[in-house]
Amino acid sequence: MKITLIFLVIAMNALMVMNTTAQKLQRKGMLGAYFYPETPKKELEALQLENASGILVRDIVPNTTAESLGLKANDFITSVNGTMVPTYPDLVNVLSQLEAGNEVTFEILRNKEQKKLKGVFKEKPRTVYKNATVLYDEFPFKDGNIRCFLKTPTNQPIKGTIYFVQGIGCFSMDNLPKNNPYYLLPEQLLEAGYQVFITEKAGMGDSKNSKHCSQMGFNEELAVFQTAYKKLLNYKGVTANNIIVFGHSLGGIIAPILANEFKPKGVIVFGTGIISWKDYLLKAHEEQSLMQGIDKTIVDAQMKTYRPFVNELFENPDRLENFLKDEQYKDELDYLGYEPKTGLFTAGRTLQYHRELSQWSLPKEWKKIQCPVLSMYGESDLPALSDIDHKALVAIVNKAHPGKATYQFVPKTNHSMQEVGTMEEFVAMMNKPDYEGFAATKFNHKMIQNIILWCNTL
Repeated sequence: MKITLIFLVIAMNALMVMNTTAQKLQRKGMLGAYFYPETPKKELEALQLENASGILVRDIVPNTTAESLGLKANDFITSVNGTMVPTYPDLVNVLSQLEAGNEVTFEILRNKEQKKLKGVFKEKPRTVYKNATVLYDEFPFKDGNIRCFLKTPTNQPIKGTIYFVQGIGCFSMDNLPKNNPYYLLPEQLLEAGYQVFITEKAGMGDSKNSKHCSQMGFNEELAVFQTAYKKLLNYKGVTANNIIVFGHSLGGIIAPILANEFKPKGVIVFGTGIISWKDYLLKAHEEQSLMQGIDKTIVDAQMKTYRPFVNELFENPDRLENFLKDEQYKDELDYLGYEPKTGLFTAGRTLQYHRELSQWSLPKEWKKIQCPVLSMYGESDLPALSDIDHKALVAIVNKAHPGKATYQFVPKTNHSMQEVGTMEEFVAMMNKPDYEGFAATKFNHKMIQNIILWCNTL
């Protein structure tokens, strides 16, 4: 069983691959199609495509490039502009180079017949909120520029600025569906009078000429968020002592590191952890397997092989080449989410990323925190496993600075901030066909209101 840690916004990826003030970044086009990050085997078998190399289209967004090209659900994309796309990251890489107005040719299989679809890439719509402006801005990073967004309420005084740091996956934060938690969260914060700042990761959205997120180590990606923070501090009206950092999931690991460097007004984390990343990967497999009903004797047997394998790989990454050549390590590699076509591991990230992340001591980072902290755990947050780490970080902060940190339990809420039930109820329904549609209507506005109330006290 592979580890469940990716924020559910990317369980079904919308490939909407996106003017601003005196900027270098050009507006990118939008395909407007949904794909699985990794197409389930049963879907390929049903379409008799199990031996084909490409990407299966899950659905089409109306009034987009995909629709104008004639692309349809269950089409199987094999190449774009003559470049083969055997994996989803390959498709993202090709389309991310296209700008609005570029000509594009897709080669596809439809009902096992080869077809060519030709057309022009259409511009991607911008994110829009009622009673708010969205500034599409950018900042230089190494050999390129990265897109960032400053969302500002227009119908009331600004109470403060919330710098939101997203989870581990490589996906764009631009023009998300209006039922997406990463759209709904800023919407509610804006309505309460808070400005919201978000940066893309490298290579995502409009970002150009920078290394793709999936090829970065953790420390280099951290530098993206640090550089974005400096960009935020340069905006007129934004003051260092009125910024609140909100880290979700892996963003909750980045949040205290940013806070110790930039000294914000407060820090909020939801669905995060404080144990070493390597230990988390092991613990996640063990506990999630048991939660999902796998027999304990089987799990114990797996851990006897997985644990020494992970320890060896993290301590001696040069051994990876040998492990890849030896068939006996196939299960261990699969456990770490290894994808042979891309060479990437869990959450579509490099081994370097996971190793660098594991080298950070999060208890030490939390011990240094001097500002107020709100630590929130959702009852059905499977990736977070339990409330232990959330309570532990509160204890660490309060031991060093009594009364600075607060813990909040969020009933029946999953990792995606959706109110779907208890942990047992969530695990029972998470793999059912109708789960995504159900969860999409269950965003927990009460949780965000509690965040707003906490921010108002600072």
